Amino acid sequence: MLSSKRLKATGKGVLRSGLVLRRNETRHNESELKLEGFGMGVRAEQKRPMKKVMPLEEPTECERIPLLVTGMSSSDWKARLDSIDGLMEVAEKTSEWLKKSPKFVIVMETLVKGLTDSNAKVSLKAVNVLERFIPMFKTGIEQNVQTLLNGLSPNLGSMNAALKNKTDILIDLLVDTVESVCLVQPFIHVALYGSLRSRSGIIQHLCGN
Repeated sequence: MLSSKRLKATGKGVLRSGLVLRRNETRHNESELKLEGFGMGVRAEQKRPMKKVMPLEEPTECERIPLLVTGMSSSDWKARLDSIDGLMEVAEKTSEWLKKSPKFVIVMETLVKGLTDSNAKVSLKAVNVLERFIPMFKTGIEQNVQTLLNGLSPNLGSMNAALKNKTDILIDLLVDTVESVCLVQPFIHVALYGSLRSRSGIIQHLCGN
């Protein structure tokens, strides 16, 4: 037979075990409540209606873009001049839509085409228009710096002083507007593979002169 002391000790042990069990049961129930609450939260979250993101409707003004792009291939320099003005007008009126549209690249490439036009008036017009265009479309320009710089760099060696000076101003604007990391590779490309005068001009900009 067990002594009274051992019984007492065993009794205490049983009581203590019972307390531990009850505590564990309480914790288990609390965990279940937490899990149920979490589950309800997830189900409630799933029932929330999702917002539909509707694509922006193309502005009617952008219907002019194909015709203006075609106008840049005209043999009449005045028609090319009008096309550049028209593209800039469309860009200003539809800038928020154009920033998210693939047509941005079409507009930009067409303006860049004007930089190397055989008529100096058309080239100057393109430079002047791009001076307004670049700050307006910073993100799009950063993604297409090489295209823009390839069009600008030949004018760094132009014999037309007005065109050369405006090109220098435009490249300075490009440097001030675009993140430096986007400029490194395009500048190096022109410095390595551009014409002799283009290389000389771009190196001066790289050196900050």
